Parts: sequence; structure tokens; C-alpha cells
Amino acid sequence: MYSVNIFMRLKNSLFPSGCKEGHFGDNCGELCTCEIGNTETCNPDNGTCTCKTGWQGDDCSLDVNECVDIDPYLCPANSFCENTNGSYRCKCDKGFEKSGSLCIGISTQIYCKVLTMLNSLS
Repeated sequence: MYSVNIFMRLKNSLFPSGCKEGHFGDNCGELCTCEIGNTETCNPDNGTCTCKTGWQGDDCSLDVNECVDIDPYLCPANSFCENTNGSYRCKCDKGFEKSGSLCIGISTQIYCKVLTMLNSLS
């Protein structure tokens, strides 16, 4: 039993990847400071956080503003980008409605529906 304990302590100090989630370092004695919900992994050797998409910072607590930081043209014409925690969404401008991935003018959409109905009567 004594030799097993020595082996486990030696293993944990040489190969800290044997640490429980949220712990790192020698004998797994350090706690990760990563924001859990925004983090993919905490490095078991040094506690470095790897953030999920949409998050940044040493502890993954800072939201990435995709609308500004990534690409100000993420959204289609006639729409605007709205940043959300960890992501974004595209919202159609007033007078436009979402149709698939596009924002189409409401009057254009009504015209297309009427035209489709008329064609089906022919």
C-alpha cells in the first residue's frame, strides 16, 4: 500500500494531467480560475484557460463582440448585428422581414406571395 501512495504522488507531480477537472499543478493542488461556462479546458499543467468560441481573456470572462471585433459585415443587407453573450444575432431593419438568411422588404415579400398565388391559379 505504501508503494502505491508514493507512485500516485510521483505520477501526479510528474504528469499533472491526472488532475481532476478544475485542478492543476504539483499534486493537483492549484484551482483553475477559468469561468467554467465559457471555458473549453483548463490546462492541467499550468491552469491556462482555453475559451469557448465567443469568449476571451485570461479567465474566459470577456465577451467577444463579434459585430465589431470579428466582422462588422456578418449580417446580410437590410439588417444589423446585435451582440449577445458569447455570440451575436442578425436582426432585420424596420420594414424588413427575415426570409431564410436574408432580410426582404415587407412590400417585396407581399408582392412575391401575390405573384406566386396568381401563378398557381393559371
